[in-house]
Amino acid sequence: MGFELDFWDYVTFAVLFFCGVVFLGVLIFLLGLPGRIAIARKHPEADAVYAMGWLGFLAVVPLDSGADLGVQADRRRRHPLPAGGRQA
Repeated sequence: MGFELDFWDYVTFAVLFFCGVVFLGVLIFLLGLPGRIAIARKHPEADAVYAMGWLGFLAVVPLDSGADLGVQADRRRRHPLPAGGRQA
């Protein structure tokens, strides 16, 4: 690679890993929250609310991300950059 990894590089990797784990933990907590609230309030369809907390995330986030990418690709197709590669 042309350089050596020192102590601070490994600290950076550890902090990034820790931030990823915390992010996933918070995400799991938030996705299960509607179901836990429904169970605590004795909702008649608490299991469905719990399932939809998870399925709603899986249905919306990938579709929304793909839609954003599609809009960007469409914009580039309709308004290409000039020959120099810079926007006017």
